[in-house]
Amino acid sequence: MELFIDTANVEKIKQYCEQYPLAGFTCNPTIVTTENRTVEELVNLAPGKRVFVQAIAEDYEGILEDARKLRAMREDIYIKVPCTPDGYRAMYTLKQEGYGILATAVYTVGQALMAAACGVDYVAPYVNRMSDTEIDGCTLVEDIVAAYAAQQIETKVVAASFKNLNQVVRLLVAGADAVTIPLNLFEKLIDNKLTNDAVKVFADQWEAHFNRRSI
Repeated sequence: MELFIDTANVEKIKQYCEQYPLAGFTCNPTIVTTENRTVEELVNLAPGKRVFVQAIAEDYEGILEDARKLRAMREDIYIKVPCTPDGYRAMYTLKQEGYGILATAVYTVGQALMAAACGVDYVAPYVNRMSDTEIDGCTLVEDIVAAYAAQQIETKVVAASFKNLNQVVRLLVAGADAVTIPLNLFEKLIDNKLTNDAVKVFADQWEAHFNRRSI
């Protein structure tokens, strides 16, 4: 299992990638612009972790140029390339050149299979965005996982675009190789109120008996 945070918050990336067993972080153009950051600020964060940045160009040659600019900034960067006709062409070319590639904006099993045929390292189906278009996002990701298993495909499924932790857990149970989740869900994952309440009760009882809150 690989756990990524989906953010361009520089401070949180530094903090959480250092303090927790994250595989790295992902971002997309919306996240980068919303946080008012630049690619140059992000690419060299989290040394030793996996970093995913999206190509902005939409045409084949432009995607290749974006990818080369990004790899010049960081050798081990993963390029996010959308599942479009020119995107598939670019994925295929870039994989032949040794790039790490994530196929993004995946909405169908067919797209996931085509991306895998191009040799990409990861595919990122958008769970919540599917749900917004009346597609059952979780079920579709489960179908991608099943199709990859049936075809013995090594490309990893990194589920993305979540509304709640139930979706995250469901897809990990179903066999997704990885998830990338926004900060608010990651913080819910590591900081559970019910657990905190239980810990406080234990500490209160211990202090009442031993007059201290430690061993």
